[in-house]
Amino acid sequence: MALTQAQRSSCRRYLGYSGRYLNFDTILEQAMDLLASNAADEALAVSLLGKCDDVMSEIETTVPKVSKAGAVGSLQLDGAKTLQTLRNHGRGYVAQLSNLLGVPVRNGGAFSTGGSEGYAGYSGPNGGGNRLRYG
Repeated sequence: MALTQAQRSSCRRYLGYSGRYLNFDTILEQAMDLLASNAADEALAVSLLGKCDDVMSEIETTVPKVSKAGAVGSLQLDGAKTLQTLRNHGRGYVAQLSNLLGVPVRNGGAFSTGGSEGYAGYSGPNGGGNRLRYG
């Protein structure tokens, strides 16, 4: 059984890939296709995607509450530290997913603080593509 389209989209998101250049840079797409041939690896990938979803959900719900509260009684709450801890957990799951699929994480993945640093040049995506080199 292959990954669903939603799972493939999540995989791209967490690993920092864009769905925009699928026809030019297919390394991740090929790796996801190959998961269907190994049920154990596919189950592990689905589990890791679920853990990434859980961390992202935790970031979206808990961090704003902690930041707004500031303190509970004598306990000081640090929203930035909470966010950093959750991102570190997310990066760990993304690294495991990257290792499982054999593809690099691009632009730090979904749990980094930055966005895309640019992706395509005149010869296709940075880092390669399917364009033939002449000369």
